[in-house]
Order: sequence, then structure tokens, then C-alpha cells
Amino acid sequence: MVLNRIVGGDFFLAIVLLCYVFCFYRFNRLINAVMALIKCSKCGNMVSDKASSCPKCGTPIINNKSYCKNADTNNDKLKIEEPLKNKRTNTTSFIGRHFFLYAALIVVLVVGFIGTWRFFNNDNSSISTGLIAATHRYDEIREFHEGMAAVCKNGMWGYIDKQGKECIPCIYNYVDEGLGGEPLRNFHEGLVAVCENDKWGFVDKKGKQVIPCKYGLVEDFSEGLAFAKNGDNGFVGYIDRLGNQVISCEEYNLCGSFCDGFATVYSVHQNRHGYIDKTGREIVPLKYSNAIPFSEGLAAVKIDIYSDEWTIIDTKGNPIFSYRCDEIKSCSNGMFAVGTYSGTNDILWGFIDKTGREVVPLKYYTYWNEGNEIEDFSNGFVRVWSENNSCCKFLDTKGNIRFEEYEAMGPFSDGMAAVSRDGKLGFIDVTGKEIIPCKYTPINNTYFSDGLAVISLYGQIGFVDKYGKDTIGDVN
Repeated sequence: MVLNRIVGGDFFLAIVLLCYVFCFYRFNRLINAVMALIKCSKCGNMVSDKASSCPKCGTPIINNKSYCKNADTNNDKLKIEEPLKNKRTNTTSFIGRHFFLYAALIVVLVVGFIGTWRFFNNDNSSISTGLIAATHRYDEIREFHEGMAAVCKNGMWGYIDKQGKECIPCIYNYVDEGLGGEPLRNFHEGLVAVCENDKWGFVDKKGKQVIPCKYGLVEDFSEGLAFAKNGDNGFVGYIDRLGNQVISCEEYNLCGSFCDGFATVYSVHQNRHGYIDKTGREIVPLKYSNAIPFSEGLAAVKIDIYSDEWTIIDTKGNPIFSYRCDEIKSCSNGMFAVGTYSGTNDILWGFIDKTGREVVPLKYYTYWNEGNEIEDFSNGFVRVWSENNSCCKFLDTKGNIRFEEYEAMGPFSDGMAAVSRDGKLGFIDVTGKEIIPCKYTPINNTYFSDGLAVISLYGQIGFVDKYGKDTIGDVN
């Protein structure tokens, strides 16, 4: 483990070492400048310009010059011996000109020393003593997001920070509807949606209820706005982070989250989809039988519900290209996931780029037990099942298969992915290197977030960081 940490810090240590070398060089030049040497005109001895007399012959040295009686006369006329050439003598102006440089170098030295000490003393670990103690107080824990993790005690949920402090008390209900089976939600833009008595609102990281629990449904904040409905006076629309009702959407039945400055909207009366901007203006009219959210300036729409033709449009509604498939999904990395139904109800998925070129052929199933919708790329990889639906694979953005030696794999997140071998769970990085050995009890859908992942061992749940330090091993 120590070796992994040293190797992982090579770049950091190299930078610190270079700073030390540079500082030594510059300070050496400063010393040479401050401690200029002059030659005694009588005995030839090299003397510091700061000395009052030559230590060998006693000749006085005044104003950086060596004085002695002229050997050719009997009077007291003095002969002047100038300092050696190419030696700096105006040290005051030299230091003054470089004051800020040397002040900065001193700061670099101090910061470099502290950083090196902290690196080798494990202060870079995300596991605090408070967090170790906290994980043993709760029945369930979830991953950290924006520095906060959901925790459950006696059937009620709250949130802790990375120091193990319960910032939001465990007073909120478990609500399953619309959350994919997950309790509560994760923080988004500094706020989290919570439920009290079947009504939804938002609290901040200090536990303050910023938006009262008065809505029948709310979505997470995205780009400063969140969809809310069935509030006071039957409001349906978008609220800001202060709870102000900024966009009324009474004419729509469904509204999506904002992405790239636009949100999908749907009208049951017209049975059509369109897009609005952050002012509520209908930027793309309600004329599509289906519409996919914008991503990186493009979105997919379908006019005829019975057709398999999808059109990719820009933010002004202009068509870019068309593609025939049964399902389509906007993804990152400038790609779209496209799928077609096989002989059964399963969908075979592939990927196209922004020009419609097929990057990954349509021959992969979605990951086991994840439904029919394929995942998005994360850290450059996506999980799929092979053509014969027999094993899990990772695909990179070029369609290459990676990391096949494991029984099961979680999605990449925060540069790490959970993997399973011989019934035990561990983690690999994006190069496939097994950073955390497979020794933990498998947990469904665990992943790294904010530098930590949820793990289980000896019947105890806890967290592990990217260096393999966990909250369980420190106790057992």
C-alpha cells in the first residue's frame, strides 16, 4: 500500500524536488552576491567585502576597497585595489530587485515541506476518525455527493459530512416513488430534496430547510432550477434555490430538468413534446411525438410515433442528420446511444457520433438487471453485456473491449470501478490496475464518489478510500 502511494505521488514529489533545486540555486547566487570577495592589494589574500581589515596582513578595508601605503613613496598616499571583476557589490539593490522572487521561493519551500510530510503521513486519506466512528452508528449508509452522505437510523434518514458529523438529523421519511428504490436523494448544487408527511422540500448542508416541504413532487436542481408541482395554489413549474416560483408551466403535464439551458416539456392535450428555455419561452415548439434532452448542443426528436426515424437537432431546432433506430439516448463524449429491438423484447445497443457515424455496432445488451436503457459513458467507459448475453464487458469510446477478467463490474466513477472475483469485491482504475484487492462482500451498485465508496466486510458497512484505507479495518 505504501508503494502504491509513493508511485501515485511521483509527479507531486518531482515538482517539490525541482522547487528545492531551484531554490538552492537561487539562494546560492544570493549568497555569492551578498558575500562578494575582494583582493588585498598588499598580500593578495582574498577577503570578504564586509571585513574591516585583511586578517592576514592587517591592511584596512574601507567601503569595499583595500587600502595600503604606496611602496614607492614615503608619504601616506593610498593605493586603491578595486574588488574583483564580475563580482556583485551592490547587494542592497540586488536583493531589492528580487525581493518578491525570494519571498515566493520561501513560500514554495514551506508548502512543499508540509505537502511532502502530509503525503507520507496519510493525511491525504479521506477517512477521518470521526467518519470511522460514525459508520458504526447507522443501519444504512450511501455514497458521498458534494461532501454529504445519506444515512439511516431506525428507519429515518439524514446526512453526515466527511468528519462523521450529522449535519442533517435522521428525521426524514423513506420514499420510494420516483427514486429508483433509493432512499432520499443526493445533494445537487448545495441542496437536497427531502420528504416530510408526503410533501417535498429542500434543505441545505447545515440542515436548514431552505424551501418548505409543501410540494407533491420535486426534481433535483439542475442549472439553478428545479421542477416542482402541486404546491401552493396548485403551482406547476420551476423554482430557484431560494424557493421563488420563476417559471409557470401549467400548460404542460411533464417537464424535464434543464440541460444546456433547455428543458423538455410535454402536453397531454396535444400529445406532443417540445423544449423551453430558462425564461419559459418555447424555443422548440410542441410538434414531436418524442424528444430527448439536449446534451452538448444536440438533441434527438421524433415526429411520427410509428416511425423509426429520429432527427438530431441543434438548439434552434434546425435538423443536423437523421438516423433510423427504435431507441436513442443522448450521451457524453459527443455520442448518442442507439438501440434496436431484437427478436425478443431486449434491445441491442450501439453508439453513433455527432455526424451519425456508427462508432460501436448495435450488438450489445444493457448491463444485467439495469433494465432496457443503456448507461452513459463514464470516465471513458460504458458497461455492456456481450452479444450472447453471457458476460459483462467494458467498452471504451472506440468500441474496444476492456477488462474481461472479472465476474462482475460496476460503472466507472471518480476514476474507479467496482469488480468481483471469486465472490469478493474490489476496485480497479481506468488502466485496469487492481488498486483495492477483491476482499469485500459484494454490494449492488457501489461506486466511488468524492473519493470514497461504500463497502461491506464482516457484516459491517463502511467506506473505503482510493488508497485502500477503510472504516472497518481500523476497528477490527
